[in-house]
Amino acid sequence: MTQPTPSLPLAVTRPFAPRLLAAILLVGAAIWGFLVLDGEVREGETTAFDRALILALRQSVDPNRLRGPAWLQETARDITALGGFTVL
Repeated sequence: MTQPTPSLPLAVTRPFAPRLLAAILLVGAAIWGFLVLDGEVREGETTAFDRALILALRQSVDPNRLRGPAWLQETARDITALGGFTVL
């Protein structure tokens, strides 16, 4: 007479989910990247890049005017307002 084999919980018999590991690594990498970027910004090491990006979005003949159509500036302003005190 053979004895029944004890059943193991499903978590023990199933291998570790690679998708979960990938998700954990991705979140960890995102947090690490944010902290590195935060340190660079606080030290002022991104100032040249920020200035170049801002100037690239402005007209070269008149830096007070943005590039692109007028509706783009209005749209950007409206989207920015969504993060304001009133909406939050």
